[in-house]
Amino acid sequence: MVVGIIIGSMMNLFLGFLLISLSVPLLKGNTPRNATFGFRFKSAFQSDEVWKKTNQYGAKWLIRWSALLMILSIASLSVLVLPIAIPVADIGLIFLPIVCVCAPMLQTYQFSKRIATQSSA
Repeated sequence: MVVGIIIGSMMNLFLGFLLISLSVPLLKGNTPRNATFGFRFKSAFQSDEVWKKTNQYGAKWLIRWSALLMILSIASLSVLVLPIAIPVADIGLIFLPIVCVCAPMLQTYQFSKRIATQSSA
């Protein structure tokens, strides 16, 4: 179990770093509409302006959630001195990355729909 927590924490740290690294070009706003990279919702493809705003918004939230993932992954290593909390850490390390990726996706999807509606009106 202890090895699993260490491996899970390291994997989540790497995932957080990777997601932050991928978010930087989107945050800068210099990623054109494309078929492979960015928050590619149907509403985001409405115009270049909507694409840029959607991806900048999504990048901000993905960076925040990824930072939370990294902080909680480091904190999960503290359970190594509290054996009673090890099962909680195991479960958290499994579901935490799912939440930290899905939450900004949903936030960005809602934002994209809202801004696309506003720009078409």
